[in-house]
Amino acid sequence: MHDHLERELKLDAPADFSLARLPEQLDGYIASAPRLQRLHTFYYDTRDRRLSRWGCSLRYRFGEGWTLKLSVPSGGSGLARVEHVFPGDAQTVPAAALDLATPYVRGEPVAHVAELRTVRASRDVRSANDNALAQIVEDDVRVVTGRQVSDRFRQVEIELADGAGDSVLDALAAMLRKRGAGRPNPIPKDVRALGRDPSDVAIPRPQLDRGASILDVAKASFSHAVERIVRNDAAIRLRHDSEAVHKARTSVRRLRSVLRTFEPAFETAYARARRALAVAWRCLGRCARRQRAAGAYRLRRAGAPSGRCEVDAGRPNRSGSRARLPTNASYTRCDNPSTSSCSTPSSSLQSDPP
Repeated sequence: MHDHLERELKLDAPADFSLARLPEQLDGYIASAPRLQRLHTFYYDTRDRRLSRWGCSLRYRFGEGWTLKLSVPSGGSGLARVEHVFPGDAQTVPAAALDLATPYVRGEPVAHVAELRTVRASRDVRSANDNALAQIVEDDVRVVTGRQVSDRFRQVEIELADGAGDSVLDALAAMLRKRGAGRPNPIPKDVRALGRDPSDVAIPRPQLDRGASILDVAKASFSHAVERIVRNDAAIRLRHDSEAVHKARTSVRRLRSVLRTFEPAFETAYARARRALAVAWRCLGRCARRQRAAGAYRLRRAGAPSGRCEVDAGRPNRSGSRARLPTNASYTRCDNPSTSSCSTPSSSLQSDPP
């Protein structure tokens, strides 16, 4: 498996726009000769579209294998998603991909939801100094249902090269729009193919104003903490990322504080839900302690100073013995068998408090 941060901007493609016919010199940019590809892609999701509602996608593309895209916050005008690519055949979804998608699907099975056949024209864009900046593609997408084409749309995508600044997206988009491309349209292909309402997201954020109810305030308070826990899960599993662990732990503390704050405003069922969440919180705490232990172990193996470090895991546990440190774990797992749905209580409570 390998991963890559994808930063892209999508534009509509009017019928009279053609990427292949654009000149090589483009307002100080240099475009390569166009290349044509035919792509055949199957998208997978749960019955209630849990992946796409989080801005994520799981696909199998012939010639490329399996790709899981997980959305990450973007400070610019485009989309930012981490692509995790897995080998495998078209018949079986890789177990590693499903494991990584755990906080999004929360135990629900995934199945084939859309089939796309795409004719793609692509051109690489470089600066006048011959630095790689981006790849621009024009996709003519056909949505296949059974043996029939049920829908068709065209789309332009600008994907930044590694090391290119985010401002390049806006500059290239302005250049393309001047030459006939349409407006920015951030809706991913699978969402367009399914005809799903893009405003139907996993964690809606209520707009708070002077007339907001206590329910609106509670939902808004839950949203930020729950989203941070879910978004940092993959980094914790894959990279032993101490920053992701820190964000998840602070989000858990924030969520516990929110639960205590709003408990008097809701009925007894809310208090019962809060107690049920304690199991998930303890699980996250064990994962965080194990993560810190692994980080400290790697620092010692790398020859770090013997003093107490910022991810110090050398403190004794309650029994007085020191924690065992994993030496070959590829990612962190929780011991509780119910952790495949660890985020279910907080996610469902946020979207529909008692």
